[in-house]
Amino acid sequence: MDYRPALLWVMGRLERATPSQALAEFERALGDLIPSEHREQNESGNIKWEWYVRWARQNLVNAGLMESGGRGIWTITPEGQQWLAEHPDGGWDQLKAQVGAARKGRKQDRVVFRAQVEREAVDESRPEHQPPLEFTVAGHRYRLSAQQVLEKARQAIADDIPPEAKRYKKWVADVDGQPVSVKWLFSLATGLGTRQFKTLEARRVLRRMGLEIRSMRQGAPPQPSGVPTIAPPGDALSQQEFLDQVMQKALTAVPLPSRPRGRRPAQPPDDAERRYKLLEAEVRAIRDFLEGNSAGRPGDERLCYWIYLCLTLELHREGWQLFTHVDPSQIPKSLYERTSRFAQACRMRAEAQA
Repeated sequence: MDYRPALLWVMGRLERATPSQALAEFERALGDLIPSEHREQNESGNIKWEWYVRWARQNLVNAGLMESGGRGIWTITPEGQQWLAEHPDGGWDQLKAQVGAARKGRKQDRVVFRAQVEREAVDESRPEHQPPLEFTVAGHRYRLSAQQVLEKARQAIADDIPPEAKRYKKWVADVDGQPVSVKWLFSLATGLGTRQFKTLEARRVLRRMGLEIRSMRQGAPPQPSGVPTIAPPGDALSQQEFLDQVMQKALTAVPLPSRPRGRRPAQPPDDAERRYKLLEAEVRAIRDFLEGNSAGRPGDERLCYWIYLCLTLELHREGWQLFTHVDPSQIPKSLYERTSRFAQACRMRAEAQA
């Protein structure tokens, strides 16, 4: 199967899409044509047909038939649309010749291609690229995206921040760096009164959308380059406590310090020592599980949380290994897709470091 004319045909229908949207439409429309052996994983752990589609996109970009529509967006060019109009039968042989001519004398840099795929994985995790979320609160059904919620909030605080947006105690939502009340934001987005739902309920929904929700005890988290911000999944108290006490340190990607034999480390302040011990215990639990030394299997939501933690701490090999243990049937589709992008980033960085 030649994926280049197939992808061009799919993009002719979509015109503009994120990589995951393009792949989903490709499988929906042409999945019966994908050879069974292409549904297997390659040596790097990627599904073969998805990797072939991404390479096909790169070839079509080189030939001027596709282009970037902004970070994390694929688009078809006017030349690509014209090609489809002039070749209703697909024109596979002619397209192969045109792509070959475009690549003549040009050596494809695989490192650049891998970096592009990794950037797309990060870009798709941004709120503006998150798909709408369907949820029910107070007997009402909603379908909202993070981008829609952010747009409403931006309009509401454009001139000045309303007093009710400042009424927060423990939890805040982040709107372009501005902390606002979680209940205010959720009320603004849904039209519900603040007494019709609880903060915990609003917090869970907004996080599932991909919005940043943080504890006031954390302070404003730093934003490391290239690493998307996402709250860890799960509602267990131990995970939330771990988030509150450790995530600020984890997001700075500070490596675990080694402890020389025969020497006692300098005694850190009590709170810092507790955070260090929590972080150390979490990393030790990850490695024990991967080495088969743990008492049992952690839940799938916790595995997703571990993968994100591995990405932020640059434990890339461990992050990719963890992903092979995740059961997609046990967690929401949106969480699995987001975790998959983090895991792919781990894999690529581990390969680059090898």
